[in-house]
Amino acid sequence: MDIIGKWVVSQAMQMGDDGFVWRKKDEIRDVDPEDVEEMFSGVMFFEPDGRVVTAMKIPEGVSKEELDAAVEAGEVKLCGDGYMALEETEWREEDGKILYKTSMKGEILGEEVDPWQPLKETEDGFELMFSRYTKA
Repeated sequence: MDIIGKWVVSQAMQMGDDGFVWRKKDEIRDVDPEDVEEMFSGVMFFEPDGRVVTAMKIPEGVSKEELDAAVEAGEVKLCGDGYMALEETEWREEDGKILYKTSMKGEILGEEVDPWQPLKETEDGFELMFSRYTKA
């Protein structure tokens, strides 16, 4: 899988009648429409240098002046066209697998949690936690 580039949420995991199921945006049930929009608004930019930037669109109604002031104050970092960064982390390839560095820390049953988690490949992208991503 060529991981470099912009990835968008294509499906989200939701509890169904028979357990968890993957649903597209228009299939999500019993969730406030604003929350559904938020679930599907995230994008990930995988960079060749091993960085991953999770971002969201700049909210409507934010003026250029407000945005420039927030960037200058260090409150916002822009990425891509019309996006602002929410989080930066790392990725790497190891033994043919793409690994993503999560923010997980601590222990489970006395074993230290490895923050590097493999991205599970899907037919048209990958799964990470409760979202499926496809290349934009």
